[in-house]
Amino acid sequence: METAKEEVERGYILRSLTALQPPHKLLLLKGVYEQRISSPSQLYEYANTQARRLGLSVYTYKRLSEFLNNLHVEGWVKITRRGAAGRRGVLWEVLPTEEDIDLVKATIDKLLTQL
Repeated sequence: METAKEEVERGYILRSLTALQPPHKLLLLKGVYEQRISSPSQLYEYANTQARRLGLSVYTYKRLSEFLNNLHVEGWVKITRRGAAGRRGVLWEVLPTEEDIDLVKATIDKLLTQL
């Protein structure tokens, strides 16, 4: 029963990642899952740098923030508030969820090589 359940989960992860559009969402996930980037601003820089390298259009921080929030709603990342650390404003942290991290990383890499 467990192997059947695991197989269904693997299939769901593969289908869900394959359906993510635009590919910048994959770049954001790659930053979180592979590069372990937890700062949203560093994540945006990483995604745009990789987009340029792949010949994709570069998005504004506002648009990438929307993509990141979509990934949060879809359950791919957790966005948590870390506090202000004595400064004005709020610090946010982006973390991977408890999906099969190795499968997510391998699938993202495979999909990005197909661009």
